[in-house]
Amino acid sequence: MTVVEASDLSTDSKQPYTEQRDEIIFHQTESHSSAGGLLEGYIHLLAIINFGFTLQASWEASGLSIQFSLLNGGPASLIYGSLLAGSGSCLIALSLAEMASIDPVVGAQYRWSAQFAPMWPRFWGLFQGWMTVFAWITCAAASPAYLAFGTQALIALNKPSYAPQAWHTTLLMCAFIIPPFVANLWFKRILNWMETVGAIGHGAFWVATMIALGVAGSRSSNNFVWGTLTHDLSGWTQPGVAFGIGLLPIAFPITAFDGVLHMSKEVKRPKLNVPRAMVFAVVLNSVMQFIWLLVVMYRFGDPEVVANAPGGIAIVGVYMNATNSKPITTLFVCFQLIILFISLFNIFASVARLTWAFSQNNGLPLSVFFSYVRGPFST
Repeated sequence: MTVVEASDLSTDSKQPYTEQRDEIIFHQTESHSSAGGLLEGYIHLLAIINFGFTLQASWEASGLSIQFSLLNGGPASLIYGSLLAGSGSCLIALSLAEMASIDPVVGAQYRWSAQFAPMWPRFWGLFQGWMTVFAWITCAAASPAYLAFGTQALIALNKPSYAPQAWHTTLLMCAFIIPPFVANLWFKRILNWMETVGAIGHGAFWVATMIALGVAGSRSSNNFVWGTLTHDLSGWTQPGVAFGIGLLPIAFPITAFDGVLHMSKEVKRPKLNVPRAMVFAVVLNSVMQFIWLLVVMYRFGDPEVVANAPGGIAIVGVYMNATNSKPITTLFVCFQLIILFISLFNIFASVARLTWAFSQNNGLPLSVFFSYVRGPFST
């Protein structure tokens, strides 16, 4: 069964643009939502809220990458950066939520660009489609890297003789992507209950780590938390440049809120539930990230321990400073790895549907191949 109903984006560009023609180009028939169980609405409101909430994994991803921000910008990049990234992402999410309430489609940004751009809509649709697909493919590679680095850090923590190798990282990344890859081919309905488990852990582990750090950690000064801008450790000496580089790992998880949009065709009542889920997820994750980073900075401890943390993962050193216990540190890092692993299922689900939708509109090379769906796979 082929599902390529959309017209080829490369059709004769000399044909005049009309709203009717644009609708034909980007039409996704409703029969796909019911025929053969391909994209039926089976995800209810709570599940899609949990999906977006867990997908961003804001404090977990930030925690495993704070070493990059500490070298570039330091606490200033972490604290002020989280405020900047959170507020900016919330504003963008509100704008996209309004669009989703009008036209909730899997293609989302590229579909809207092609429909509503005042000039050259086909060009902007194709351009936006490539940007969005490439960004999500990059995201699908970054999360396994975080998981691999975190796992190697725990091994090094508990077995000091272990020397991490680059090929170890590669093999771990491959191992981490196999379960979500298989799940998105054959077991897409497990997403509902996985989101519930992930959302509970995302909140519960957040509280547990903050309580432990707050009770056991030594307090940093206000000047260290709010007034330290590092710009001479990584080679980037310009404060503005260093701050911008340190902002990237903080903004990375928060800006993944559009993952909910690409699940639109499988969400019940998408015009209501998709915008609500997206806004709720990004607001809550932004608040959680800022509060968690604030607690981490106030309970930072000995900088030497953090700088020499196993595997170069700074949060391992922060936990060791606070607890002075390898088992507890291992447990807390595992909390973060578990939620990041669950979020990887969401990332694969989102990027798979986005790639499929863009291929329907012949936006990618080998579009016929990527848009062909066999019954047993249903995605």
